[in-house]
Amino acid sequence: MKIKRKYPIYILMIGLVVTALCHHLGLMINISQSMQMGFYIKTRGAIHRGDIVALCLPNKYKKIGIGHNYIPKGDKCAGAAPLIKEVIAIPLDTVELKDDKIVVNGIRYFYATVTQNSKGQPLDSYPRGVYVKNGYWLIGTHAKNSWDSRYWGPLPRTYILYKLKPFLIWGK
Repeated sequence: MKIKRKYPIYILMIGLVVTALCHHLGLMINISQSMQMGFYIKTRGAIHRGDIVALCLPNKYKKIGIGHNYIPKGDKCAGAAPLIKEVIAIPLDTVELKDDKIVVNGIRYFYATVTQNSKGQPLDSYPRGVYVKNGYWLIGTHAKNSWDSRYWGPLPRTYILYKLKPFLIWGK
């Protein structure tokens, strides 16, 4: 019986060691379903279409995300944890946002925009339309119901923390 009481302590210790190791090695862990779960290596360089990035949200969307449990609290983004998304459009791209898809320079991404979250609460979306020269458009490619640029629009480069490369990923 005494051994079983120690399991929570062991789990906490393992969690602290993994967190410290990730920080030391420049790794970021993703447990969100919007992108493939696993460990990602932080990298630098120019941001291109197809890159995976870690980002902070503007305060307005950060508050919504925390309030609806779309994003966890954290200290990296002034009260929130960073999000991980794929870049589908960069500045100077033409983006057409429709209810059933996003079209970037003529390439269709079939990610529908929904009007309610999984709890049935209203979900505001970014206005439908055509956008040019509007920053970086980001999408959660692993889950069609990801909270991403369909709901908060494009972001300027200043909100992107760094690029990420998959290191050890799991799941489908």
